[in-house]
Amino acid sequence: MADLNDKVIFITGAASGIGKATAELCRQAGARVVAADLASPEDIAASAGLGEDDLAVQVNITDEDAIKIAVAA
Repeated sequence: MADLNDKVIFITGAASGIGKATAELCRQAGARVVAADLASPEDIAASAGLGEDDLAVQVNITDEDAIKIAVAA
């Protein structure tokens, strides 16, 4: 995987499946991860193995206003 140091990656569905695997790979490559999912931020962080430089946000990606708030965070 490419070097992702100093990059911020916004990943939807990060609490499980492909989203979780993507979050893990991006962190291993040096990225800071914004992990978004319908789950609670605590559950997202625990499931995706987030570090202190990462952020977990609860968001419904079918809600445009919720997406704007999550991206702003």
